[in-house]
Amino acid sequence: MDDIFGGIDERMEPHVSQWLKSGQGLMAHNGIDVGIKLRPITEKKFQILGPEFNETWKDFYENAPDKAIIWSGMVNGYLGSTSSEIESDFAKGVKKCIASCYVTYYPLNIGHVHITSVAHSGWSRFDFNF
Repeated sequence: MDDIFGGIDERMEPHVSQWLKSGQGLMAHNGIDVGIKLRPITEKKFQILGPEFNETWKDFYENAPDKAIIWSGMVNGYLGSTSSEIESDFAKGVKKCIASCYVTYYPLNIGHVHITSVAHSGWSRFDFNF
């Protein structure tokens, strides 16, 4: 997956060609082989999360047992920046990587992201608003 995630055309081309021809290969895969969804289930966990979360829990999660608050998984590839020499080794295919990541499914927007460049690798201004 590093060949695809790295964004280097000559490394991506064989995978893109295979996918366009047959709909198969690495481009037909998201690179995620393991993932778990997490929800609090004990009273102690709810106490740790605090009263602010309890209101959100009642509004969005309590009656939806299949809805997670956090997803965690392993991704077959390097998901970080390729701005340094060491990191760009992953994009060039010199090194292979597996990454662990998580996503919180908090349903309320309180922060914001501002795109600062037309370049896909440009920095975004991110404010959590905490």
